[in-house]
Amino acid sequence: MEPLRAGDPDRVGTYRLLARLGGGGMGRVFLGRSRGSRLVAVKVVRPELAGDERFRERFADEVVAARRVGGFYTAQVVDADPDAEPPWLVTAYVPGPSLEQAVHAHGPLPPATIAVLGAGLAEGLAAIHSCDLVHRDLKPGNVILAEDGPRVIDFGIARALDASHHTRSVIGTPPFMSPEQTYGTEIGPASDVFSLGSVIVHAATGRGPFGEGPFEPLIYRIRHDPPDLDGLPHRLAGLIAGCLDKDPAARPALAEILDHLADPQDAVGAWLPPAVVTDIAHLRDATRTLAPRTGANSSTQDKHDLVRSPGSGAAGSASDTPGARRTGDATHTPAPRTGDVLDRGASHGDRAAAGTKPVRAPGATTATRTVPRGDVGATPRTSGFWIGHWAKVCGALVLYLVAGRLPIMTETWTAKRTGAFAADLHLVFDPAAPWTEQKPAGVSGVSSDWVFTALVGSGVLLLAAAAVALPLLTGSEPARKALYGISSLWAVCVGLISVVPFITLFGDGIGDDNSAYNIRSVPQLGMYALWLATGLAFHAIHQFHRTSRPAEAESTAAPADQPS
Repeated sequence: MEPLRAGDPDRVGTYRLLARLGGGGMGRVFLGRSRGSRLVAVKVVRPELAGDERFRERFADEVVAARRVGGFYTAQVVDADPDAEPPWLVTAYVPGPSLEQAVHAHGPLPPATIAVLGAGLAEGLAAIHSCDLVHRDLKPGNVILAEDGPRVIDFGIARALDASHHTRSVIGTPPFMSPEQTYGTEIGPASDVFSLGSVIVHAATGRGPFGEGPFEPLIYRIRHDPPDLDGLPHRLAGLIAGCLDKDPAARPALAEILDHLADPQDAVGAWLPPAVVTDIAHLRDATRTLAPRTGANSSTQDKHDLVRSPGSGAAGSASDTPGARRTGDATHTPAPRTGDVLDRGASHGDRAAAGTKPVRAPGATTATRTVPRGDVGATPRTSGFWIGHWAKVCGALVLYLVAGRLPIMTETWTAKRTGAFAADLHLVFDPAAPWTEQKPAGVSGVSSDWVFTALVGSGVLLLAAAAVALPLLTGSEPARKALYGISSLWAVCVGLISVVPFITLFGDGIGDDNSAYNIRSVPQLGMYALWLATGLAFHAIHQFHRTSRPAEAESTAAPADQPS
């Protein structure tokens, strides 16, 4: 929280502006006061977004839906004007630190607090979903810890950014996004359940379930790796593991989460640790000193009475937080840190429902980053994907074995000089030794170096082995690409070789190494089984590759988050 600056508006609609709360991809957020003296959070849309008609239309639709959301655990949208220049949105102001700030300042929350937090967030999300909205960006910065329970903020509005020409990116914060969200595909309420599970892990352990670190590896872990639930209370481990299932259909419903977490003995009034309750009291004291800006210059009182708080977002002394320093009458503390966040559409919870600067991880860049969409048409690896993958591999191997019990090819041998019939040969192959060359027998003086069957039969085993190996090459993208390239080349070679028998059906046949004969080949059921097995194995490889190769991250016109 900081004083208004030169150039900031004094009013938005009928609301007097008192201070800056923060800013991000959607716009600037101010603390305001209504004509009835209620404190509110006022979000003013960035000018470049305001000029985008698609954004305005989506923003207006989402505001209408968001205003219907009620319940005890959401910060209600109380006013908006999508047609204003620029558009703005007003929500109830919740005095309290964000979950992100509280965990940074005081560490992981105790189990009793986690249970109330989880139940409150589930009930808040249920209210949001009942209005046909999906939050899309549930994260610790969008959860405010109030004395009477948590509040979910910034629900639904993030979707408007997705319609903008200026932000052609996936909306969300990477450490808390669902797998399906990282692909840029349409998401549903189950995506919020996944984010809820990630937020609970953060609250209980101080870290996300998929760690931190570089951007692309983080997205890969969300899509493919199991979550790290070490440190989570035992009674919650099974529930949260279900929330973090890669398959949206396998995640529990919000009603199930509430049934698991609801405890009639939980006392909501005393649900927070004493340190966080103290932060809330300090925050209330700080907001009471605020006065609207008068004249061209900000009042001296504004600059000295707006107290920068520790990571919890509450006012405090310099001694409250290691590394805090005092300048003039205001206490300044280092900005709290989180994981490598992607902040889209910051809110008063992101930036300090109570008054801190934007949070960044050590080494994190200041520019907004965009989640890779994945390949066009790519889908997350759900349980259905894995069932299909292994079904194709097993099907290829079954067809391979069946082919060993069927005729592979019929060859008709005729003398080149006279055209006289010499023999009909029925070729087979041994699945235990598919590389063995098939030599025709029963024709005097005939030998053959024709290895077509051996190539196709061996290829099925090689492709099936590749389909099994790909999932085992965790974290080795170059090796996966190389294996996919080899498999693709082999599949093309088999396709070209397979043309040969069909050519002989309409020509004079091939002579092989037997210059005295023409040989006309006709594929039989066994060969069709091998071709089908080849196709199944390669399709499994191709589908795996499509869901694993990294896509280029798109750039966005949204500016980097600005310290507030």
